[in-house]
Amino acid sequence: MSTAVPTDAPGHPLSRLPVLFVCTGNVCRSPVAAWAWERALDGRGVTAQVSTAGHGALVGASPDPLAEAAAREAGLTPRTHRARQLAAADVQAAHVVLALDRDGRRAAVELVPRASRYSFTLIEFGRLVTDLVASGTTVAPDGIVAAAASRRGFAVGPRDLRDDDVPDPYGRLPRRHAEAVTRIVAETERVVEAVMLLSVESPVRS
Repeated sequence: MSTAVPTDAPGHPLSRLPVLFVCTGNVCRSPVAAWAWERALDGRGVTAQVSTAGHGALVGASPDPLAEAAAREAGLTPRTHRARQLAAADVQAAHVVLALDRDGRRAAVELVPRASRYSFTLIEFGRLVTDLVASGTTVAPDGIVAAAASRRGFAVGPRDLRDDDVPDPYGRLPRRHAEAVTRIVAETERVVEAVMLLSVESPVRS
């Protein structure tokens, strides 16, 4: 269930948060994440600033038909898409990089080392911002990404580091695509919901 929050006020964090989703081929997980992000924000009256790329992109390829079918089944609206190779300029332009697995995060940071401060896996970022909400931490809207990074080492982490990854379904059975889409949609909603709560409950400090 979504929290009803006015989002058209100037300065809402999600309205000016360029997000970069990164996966491997840029034909399955990252396009799905972008579509899920767009839907989550659109439902709250916010226009998404979102881009995607792959660190081993199938450059120029359309979304995997199985990923697209699973996305439609989940209620997402696939957009026209052509796979792009991740570049340093993409990482530099983003305010937060959300990779679908640890390899994607590593690739972004290798291109732009300072991006370690604003690069996460999608699942990790969801865990960290949810921890911020639970802790009652006061966060200025523009400081949410930095605050999430500061929770590394304090928030309870996964038992297995692989739990921070959404497994790549490329070349696998339709059910693996459906599982990936379900996880991506849930984690995206978790992130957006937590950021909305932080932006409502946290005063903006000058």
